[in-house]
Amino acid sequence: MIDAHTHILPRMDDGARSSEQSLAMLRAEASQGVDTVILTPHFYAAKEDLSAFLARRAASYARLCEVIAQQPDCEAFPKLLLGAEVAWYPSLSQNEHLDRLCIEGTNLLLVEPPMARWDASFVAQMYDLIGCRGVTPMIAHIDRYFSGQKPENLRAIFALGVPIQISAASLTWFWTRKKALQCINDGAATVLISDCHDMEKRAPNLASAREVIARKLGADVVAHMDHTVERLLYAE
Repeated sequence: MIDAHTHILPRMDDGARSSEQSLAMLRAEASQGVDTVILTPHFYAAKEDLSAFLARRAASYARLCEVIAQQPDCEAFPKLLLGAEVAWYPSLSQNEHLDRLCIEGTNLLLVEPPMARWDASFVAQMYDLIGCRGVTPMIAHIDRYFSGQKPENLRAIFALGVPIQISAASLTWFWTRKKALQCINDGAATVLISDCHDMEKRAPNLASAREVIARKLGADVVAHMDHTVERLLYAE
C-alpha cells in the first residue's frame, strides 16, 4: 500500500515538528499496511527559492534516514520517496525545473489547486504541464474543493484524465463521505491519501478509509485504487 501525500519530513512545513514525531507517523503507516510513503512537504514559490527548498528537503530527509537507521525496528519502516506538494501559482507551467519537484522516479507533480474559484486559466495550465513540460499533474485532495468550486470547474479537472487524490478524512467524516464515495465510484478520484501532518488531529488514517470504501463500494474498488497508484509510480 502506498501513501502518496504526507507531511512527515520533520520541520519542513506545518507537518511533523521533530524526528520523533516523524518516526511515530511512519510506525503508524506501517501498522496499517503501508509499505511506501511519499514525502511531500509544501512548496510555495512565492515564499521560497526552489534551490533553498530542495536544500532544506535534502537535509531533513538525510536526518530522518539517519534516525530511522538507528531504530531497532528500522527494517519495518516503509520505503520513502521524495516529492513535494506544489502550491499553484500563475506561472507554474513556465517553470523549467519542475522535474526537480516531481515524485522521485516519476514525472508526477503533486499540485495543490488554489482555494479561490478556479477559472479557465487554471485548467489550461494543467494542460500546459502535460503538453509543454512533459509533466503529469496529480491533483491534491479534491475533497477540499467540493463546496467551494462550481460543478463545471470540477468537471473540467476530472476531464483532464490525470490522477486525482482524495483524502482519507473525507471518507471517515460523515458529512463529506457521500460526495467522496461518489467521486471514487465515478472514477474521478483514483488515489487515496492520508495527507497526514501529525499524530493527533491529522494522523495517518488510510486503513479506516479503506474499510469505508470496501464496505460501501466493494473490496475490488480498494484493490483497483491500489493498483492505480502502483502503476503510476512504477510504470516502465
